[in-house]
Amino acid sequence: MTFSIRETTTTSQAMVIFSMLLCIWPDRIDMPTNAVQSAKVNGPSSFYHYGCDAVDDRGWGCGYRTIQTLCSWVLFGRVVDPSEEVPSLLRIQQELVALGDKQRVFIGSHEWVGSVEASFLLDQLYGVQCRLIHVRCDEDLTEHVIPDLLHHFNNSRAPVMMGGNNDAASKCVLGVCYSENVYYILILDPHYYGPTLSIEEACSGGWLAWRSINSFDNNSFYNFCLPQSQTYGHGDSDKVRSQDNEERTLIPMQCL
Repeated sequence: MTFSIRETTTTSQAMVIFSMLLCIWPDRIDMPTNAVQSAKVNGPSSFYHYGCDAVDDRGWGCGYRTIQTLCSWVLFGRVVDPSEEVPSLLRIQQELVALGDKQRVFIGSHEWVGSVEASFLLDQLYGVQCRLIHVRCDEDLTEHVIPDLLHHFNNSRAPVMMGGNNDAASKCVLGVCYSENVYYILILDPHYYGPTLSIEEACSGGWLAWRSINSFDNNSFYNFCLPQSQTYGHGDSDKVRSQDNEERTLIPMQCL
């Protein structure tokens, strides 16, 4: 069943959606062959993707889904007030209007959002400030963003939002590594549409994959939103780990 974006989602419904989504654990993510330098997100996050809450947002909602994944990381790592939840697509729009970033006609629209809006939302909802990096289309990603990503994933260790103009597809970055003279970044792709995936299905389908930095569009600029958060308790993963004692084996990963 598909609902209009103007429909509201109750807190209980939001929590059911949150609990049903694929949880990405960084300790289950394998590295490319011969990786010699690497850093990954610390702590779990939920995989928000097209249609995961019965809103068919294909073609316009990828930025919203990446924002939701970043929000889930924040909520996994703190003692959550029952009133706190990953915001719905509608609430994201409402918050951006309340902040004065958008006009009221934005509510209920299919207008895209990006890394700048993500920084506004994380600060407004959770008090998490973000660093924004802009890489021009004539600049090399390896030179201009890889050092920042390595530093980020060795310090703040929050997931990162990425998007551009020619390459306008929003992506969530969960890590970075160096292997065989090439840098790779770990991409969680919100463009998947369908039932909840297992971690194995996400990896085999390419929705979670190590992607060569050289595979990105040289004719596109890119913006990156790096949440600056070190205070949410992800250092002790047992506190946020699911209650089962399932052995967490490494999942084979695609390198694209």
